[in-house]
Amino acid sequence: QPLSRRLVGRSALSWLNEATTICAVEYVDFVSTLLAMRSTLPHLRDPATIVESANKFFGIEPLLIRVDELLMSDCPRPADCWPNGDLVRVHPPTVWASFSRSVAAQLRERWRSSKGLRRRWHACEEWKIMQRLAHGQARLGVNETHPTVQLTTSLPLHVAATNVSASR
Repeated sequence: QPLSRRLVGRSALSWLNEATTICAVEYVDFVSTLLAMRSTLPHLRDPATIVESANKFFGIEPLLIRVDELLMSDCPRPADCWPNGDLVRVHPPTVWASFSRSVAAQLRERWRSSKGLRRRWHACEEWKIMQRLAHGQARLGVNETHPTVQLTTSLPLHVAATNVSASR
């Protein structure tokens, strides 16, 4: 289960949300681009291909690495989120829940700004692909602490990424 605000504090979850919001923008841009390319690249007409491509960048392990990278470089840590900030940034269910909410918020905003000309946000292809990604993450055990992902602030990102790959 995702960690609750009562357990880790509003500040730690807000800090995490800064990074997952950036990831959500990247996700929507990435998947929208793939969907737009379906007419010229026939292999993208199969939704499983798009899910597989999205999983390479937005599956739980790459997502944890990207969130950690953003939190350590682009999102200053609030002073009042120690030590819970370290916990939330490596807790897969919490990161995934924050990312999923951020993607939904991006899609809702896109729908609102289109003045209803697009499909409702929860009926759009980007959200359907997100649901398939989430289903795949659940099968991989995202609802439990992920034993192979060990990110630390003392390791440079490329070393942490190597540790994730080496532990498989």
